[in-house]
Amino acid sequence: MRVNEEIKCILDQAQGGRPPSQQECALLLSFPESSAEAALMRRVYMPSSPLAAYGQITELRLAQVVAAVTLATLDCPETRSIAVHEPNLLGLSAGANTIYAETRANPRDIEENTTGHRGRDIGECKKMLYEAGFQDLLVAPEKHRSLRESYR
Repeated sequence: MRVNEEIKCILDQAQGGRPPSQQECALLLSFPESSAEAALMRRVYMPSSPLAAYGQITELRLAQVVAAVTLATLDCPETRSIAVHEPNLLGLSAGANTIYAETRANPRDIEENTTGHRGRDIGECKKMLYEAGFQDLLVAPEKHRSLRESYR
């Protein structure tokens, strides 16, 4: 993927500690112009990372970012899914329609096993989607499965 110089500059400055302005955020949200999926996550806090001083964002802040991306992609018919990770109800309520099951090891994590912590299994993800108001799960193009059975 080609990243233009203006966006690279914004990202470099953010990594250096300067938060992007409203105009820069709007530019970042408009890039790329078309995408099949937007995936948003909060990284696990790693003490040795360049952004360690900023800690980890809250689920509420992640939901705000999800809402902004959802609004920014309303005019983009190619965008079929907006994912939030780790799975959470706030993100789903803010506009995400995709979550990921994750258990065991994760290369971005300091926990050896995410099961029972941040990780959710498929059943838990289905229940969370149902609790967020989703009725069906897309299992293949044009094929849906009810989430109601997963909720029982």
